[in-house]
Amino acid sequence: MQPDPSGDFHYRAPLKLKRLQEWLQNVTLSSQPAQSYDTENWLSKIQAEELRSIFERHPSEIKRIDIVALAREASENPSESNIRRVFLATMLWGYTNVGYGPWRVARMLEDITKLDEILIEAHKAIRSSDVRQAYTILQDAQITYFGPPIFTKFLYFAGLGCGVDHYPLIYDSRVRGSLQELLGDKTPPPVSWKVISNM
Repeated sequence: MQPDPSGDFHYRAPLKLKRLQEWLQNVTLSSQPAQSYDTENWLSKIQAEELRSIFERHPSEIKRIDIVALAREASENPSESNIRRVFLATMLWGYTNVGYGPWRVARMLEDITKLDEILIEAHKAIRSSDVRQAYTILQDAQITYFGPPIFTKFLYFAGLGCGVDHYPLIYDSRVRGSLQELLGDKTPPPVSWKVISNM
């Protein structure tokens, strides 16, 4: 156990246990079903080079484990392009064949300079294990269609890729629905789930 300045003690898991945890995580992630998508539909709306590079690796479908691999690359080399690739892979996985998915992601990319800046800032916070700060950065940015149900997916994969001890969890409508069944009135409210739109 390691003392922190406040006098509290924090447990640090042995390296062997951390490796076992990573192995179990990989087994779980790789056993989950792939999400398929229409490559042409996405490319007709988004011309980003990072999207093309994803399709070169994964021409018609993607699994969680595939995005974690991209997120690990971004953790080792947190370049703008690598972080954008994690974002786009997450969007592919999240929207799959939902018809409006590529259109919505294209709207998110309209101010790509702003989007890159906030993704880089949030990714930096995740690498420092500051999930709250990463969430706040993305929440405050108010990117069109990029609310908590979507950006918590990006944070989830970024956290797995960085290997943080307490990685972020996805908090979308499915998770909220499950919590509602379990907790009823005690379900946490959907914090600012408003869709920002310039339409």
